[in-house]
Amino acid sequence: MNSIKQAWSGLSTSNISDALDRYEISGQCLGIKPLSNSFKLFARHSQFG
Repeated sequence: MNSIKQAWSGLSTSNISDALDRYEISGQCLGIKPLSNSFKLFARHSQFG
């Protein structure tokens, strides 16, 4: 099992998701965690119209 973890650990989640889509494999990537919890993400919101 460790060799499988090593093989997948070098791939980004977007690459894994794209591969699942390409081969029409339904599913999701479970247990994905950030590499670091030391950052925060925010964005400005503006509404048009």
